Amino acid sequence: MKKISLTSSERLLVGFVLKALFSSVFSVLIFSFIASQIYYRLDIGTDKTNLVSIVVYVLSALIVALVSVSGFKNNGAAVGVVSQLGLVIYSLFTMLFGTNTLILFLIKTVSSVTIGAVIGAVRAKRNAQFRI
Repeated sequence: MKKISLTSSERLLVGFVLKALFSSVFSVLIFSFIASQIYYRLDIGTDKTNLVSIVVYVLSALIVALVSVSGFKNNGAAVGVVSQLGLVIYSLFTMLFGTNTLILFLIKTVSSVTIGAVIGAVRAKRNAQFRI
Protein backbone atom coordinates (compact mmCIF):
# COMPACT_ATOMS: atom_id res chain seq x y z
CA MET A 1 0.00 0.00 0.00
CA LYS A 2 1.27 3.46 -0.90
CA LYS A 3 2.10 5.87 1.89
CA ILE A 4 0.01 9.00 2.14
CA SER A 5 2.13 12.09 2.37
CA LEU A 6 1.06 15.66 2.59
CA THR A 7 2.93 18.54 1.06
CA SER A 8 3.48 21.62 3.17
CA SER A 9 0.62 23.49 1.50
CA GLU A 10 -1.78 20.60 2.07
CA ARG A 11 -0.61 20.32 5.68
CA LEU A 12 -1.21 24.06 6.14
CA LEU A 13 -4.71 23.79 4.67
CA VAL A 14 -5.65 20.77 6.79
CA GLY A 15 -4.24 22.49 9.88
CA PHE A 16 -6.22 25.64 9.07
CA VAL A 17 -9.50 23.74 8.68
CA LEU A 18 -8.96 21.79 11.90
CA LYS A 19 -7.98 24.91 13.86
CA ALA A 20 -11.00 26.81 12.54
CA LEU A 21 -13.46 24.02 13.35
CA PHE A 22 -12.09 23.14 16.79
CA SER A 23 -11.70 26.76 17.85
CA SER A 24 -15.27 27.47 16.67
CA VAL A 25 -16.73 24.60 18.65
CA PHE A 26 -14.73 25.16 21.82
CA SER A 27 -15.10 28.94 21.88
CA VAL A 28 -18.87 28.74 21.45
CA LEU A 29 -19.07 26.08 24.16
CA ILE A 30 -16.87 27.98 26.62
CA PHE A 31 -18.47 31.39 26.11
CA SER A 32 -21.98 29.92 26.17
CA PHE A 33 -21.16 28.14 29.42
CA ILE A 34 -19.82 31.36 30.94
CA ALA A 35 -22.89 33.30 29.80
CA SER A 36 -25.25 30.66 31.17
CA GLN A 37 -23.45 30.67 34.51
CA ILE A 38 -23.75 34.47 34.68
CA TYR A 39 -27.47 34.17 33.87
CA TYR A 40 -27.93 31.52 36.55
CA ARG A 41 -25.90 33.23 39.29
CA LEU A 42 -27.33 36.71 38.76
CA ASP A 43 -30.86 35.47 38.01
CA ILE A 44 -31.17 37.60 34.88
CA GLY A 45 -34.38 37.39 32.90
CA THR A 46 -34.53 35.97 29.40
CA ASP A 47 -35.32 39.30 27.76
CA LYS A 48 -31.62 39.99 27.11
CA THR A 49 -30.89 36.60 25.50
CA ASN A 50 -30.42 37.98 21.98
CA LEU A 51 -27.92 40.56 23.16
CA VAL A 52 -25.94 37.97 25.10
CA SER A 53 -25.95 35.62 22.09
CA ILE A 54 -24.44 38.39 19.96
CA VAL A 55 -21.72 38.99 22.58
CA VAL A 56 -20.94 35.26 22.74
CA TYR A 57 -20.82 35.09 18.96
CA VAL A 58 -18.52 38.12 18.64
CA LEU A 59 -16.13 36.79 21.29
CA SER A 60 -16.10 33.42 19.52
CA ALA A 61 -15.42 35.10 16.18
CA LEU A 62 -12.50 36.94 17.74
CA ILE A 63 -10.99 33.75 19.15
CA VAL A 64 -11.50 31.82 15.89
CA ALA A 65 -9.82 34.55 13.86
CA LEU A 66 -6.88 34.81 16.25
CA VAL A 67 -6.29 31.06 16.34
CA SER A 68 -6.92 30.27 12.67
CA VAL A 69 -4.86 32.97 10.99
CA SER A 70 -1.66 32.13 12.83
CA GLY A 71 0.83 30.70 10.36
CA PHE A 72 -0.36 32.69 7.35
CA LYS A 73 1.72 35.56 6.02
CA ASN A 74 -0.40 36.62 3.02
CA ASN A 75 -4.09 37.18 2.39
CA GLY A 76 -4.90 37.47 6.06
CA ALA A 77 -8.24 39.19 5.50
CA ALA A 78 -9.46 36.42 3.20
CA VAL A 79 -8.23 33.69 5.54
CA GLY A 80 -9.91 35.46 8.46
CA VAL A 81 -13.22 35.60 6.60
CA VAL A 82 -13.03 31.94 5.55
CA SER A 83 -12.23 30.92 9.13
CA GLN A 84 -15.62 32.30 10.19
CA LEU A 85 -17.49 29.86 7.97
CA GLY A 86 -18.10 27.40 10.81
CA LEU A 87 -19.67 30.08 12.98
CA VAL A 88 -21.85 31.32 10.11
CA ILE A 89 -23.10 27.78 9.46
CA TYR A 90 -23.79 27.35 13.18
CA SER A 91 -25.76 30.60 13.23
CA LEU A 92 -27.66 29.56 10.09
CA PHE A 93 -28.72 26.27 11.72
CA THR A 94 -29.72 28.17 14.85
CA MET A 95 -31.85 30.47 12.72
CA LEU A 96 -33.49 27.66 10.77
CA PHE A 97 -34.11 25.22 13.61
CA GLY A 98 -33.85 27.37 16.73
CA THR A 99 -34.95 30.72 18.02
CA ASN A 100 -32.81 33.17 16.03
CA THR A 101 -34.44 35.64 13.68
CA LEU A 102 -33.19 36.76 10.29
CA ILE A 103 -32.06 40.12 11.69
CA LEU A 104 -30.07 38.40 14.44
CA PHE A 105 -28.50 36.08 11.87
CA LEU A 106 -27.49 39.03 9.69
CA ILE A 107 -26.02 40.92 12.65
CA LYS A 108 -23.99 37.89 13.69
CA THR A 109 -22.80 37.16 10.15
CA VAL A 110 -21.74 40.73 9.39
CA SER A 111 -19.99 41.08 12.74
CA SER A 112 -18.09 37.79 12.39
CA VAL A 113 -17.02 38.49 8.81
CA THR A 114 -15.86 41.97 9.76
CA ILE A 115 -13.97 40.74 12.82
CA GLY A 116 -12.43 37.90 10.81
CA ALA A 117 -11.25 40.24 8.07
CA VAL A 118 -9.78 42.82 10.44
CA ILE A 119 -8.08 40.34 12.77
CA GLY A 120 -6.84 38.30 9.80
CA ALA A 121 -5.34 41.32 8.07
CA VAL A 122 -3.64 42.57 11.23
CA ARG A 123 -2.37 39.14 12.24
CA ALA A 124 -1.03 38.27 8.76
CA LYS A 125 0.65 41.66 8.44
CA ARG A 126 2.25 41.09 11.82
CA ASN A 127 3.46 37.60 10.77
CA ALA A 128 4.87 38.96 7.51
CA GLN A 129 6.99 41.55 9.34
CA PHE A 130 8.88 38.85 11.21
CA ARG A 131 9.54 36.71 8.14
CA ILE A 132 13.15 35.65 7.63
